[in-house]
Amino acid sequence: MDHAPYDIGEPVVDREQGENPNTAIIVNCPPKTADEWTAYRDTTVAEDNPDYPEDAPVAVAVYRDGLAEFDPDWDDRNTPFSLSDLGEAGVSHYSFPAPRLRSLEQSETNGEQEAQSNERTAEEPSLSDEDEETRSTEEEPAIDDSESAS
Repeated sequence: MDHAPYDIGEPVVDREQGENPNTAIIVNCPPKTADEWTAYRDTTVAEDNPDYPEDAPVAVAVYRDGLAEFDPDWDDRNTPFSLSDLGEAGVSHYSFPAPRLRSLEQSETNGEQEAQSNERTAEEPSLSDEDEETRSTEEEPAIDDSESAS
């Protein structure tokens, strides 16, 4: 894995929740794959999610309300939450293979880009994929302070 699949604090939804999914917030992206990360005491994320790649990166999320009770200033934070601290505080956190989640920020950004693209004149150049890649920055590894997450 080159980098974390999501940013800390990024709002996401579970693709498998149906039409009105609850918003969750990314709190940690351990440097492990789904087949390496224990979701429950004896089950890996990969075993719990057989429809997703075993080598998918793992993202840990907390539903927004639970996170707001634990840390009212969560949205000002850009460092991973300690899974041990969340567990000790009784905050339920959930480990997912990253492809199971959909970023709400990307959805909003894509919608904005689409609207801007529609407004763009023929004289205005658009960014190529290569330009986009050169502007990305390296992300720091996530905290992996717990061998298991619930």
